[in-house]
Amino acid sequence: MVKQADVYMLNGLYQQRNMMNQNLRNELKSIAEKLDGNISELFTSNSIGRTSRKIVIEYDIKEKNDRN
Repeated sequence: MVKQADVYMLNGLYQQRNMMNQNLRNELKSIAEKLDGNISELFTSNSIGRTSRKIVIEYDIKEKNDRN
C-alpha cells in the first residue's frame, strides 16, 4: 500500500524534474538565439513502440540562390 507521504514525495520529485527540464530547455533556447538560429522539439516513434524526444538547434543557415 502506498502511503500518502510517499505520494507527496514522488509528486515533489516529479515537479523538480519538470522544473530542471524546463530550465535546460530555456538555456538551449538562449544558445540558439545567440547562434542566430532556431530550435525545434520533436517527438519520434517507430513501428516497434520506441518513442523519444529530440531537440534540434539549426544555425548558420545558407540557401542557394535559384538561377532560372
